[in-house]
Amino acid sequence: MALDTALAGALKAAAKEAGQPDAVANRLLAWLTNMSDSELSRDARGQFYDDVRQAVLLPGADDAD
Repeated sequence: MALDTALAGALKAAAKEAGQPDAVANRLLAWLTNMSDSELSRDARGQFYDDVRQAVLLPGADDAD
């Protein structure tokens, strides 16, 4: 089932407002869409979580290296 366009727009706006790249919103939308279409396995949920986690930008993260 397709997600409501208002939800997609709100998620994209929130990611942008938080200074996150488009990839964060896109990966969250993909995760939500897949969850609404079928029951995800534990591995699939973990992969979506990891995809989103890797896309999130953390302030000062570049300083840790």
